[in-house]
Amino acid sequence: MINEQEILLRLGQRLKQLREEKGYSLRELEAHSHIDNSDLSKIERGQQKLTFITLCKIAQGLEIPFTTLLDGFDL
Repeated sequence: MINEQEILLRLGQRLKQLREEKGYSLRELEAHSHIDNSDLSKIERGQQKLTFITLCKIAQGLEIPFTTLLDGFDL
């Protein structure tokens, strides 16, 4: 069974991948998602838990469907 920290790391890596594919810096994603860039950085490094609402804001900030965040995200 996968542990919580591994889930956070994998999700953070996925979010960073999507942000970089979009060509956004952390500051640009901050402007689009209204989430502080230091929090976004912690999320990408798997150092901060996030809520469903935070995931929704990130998806909106990246201008992608919410489900895209989890594409290819296997547990």
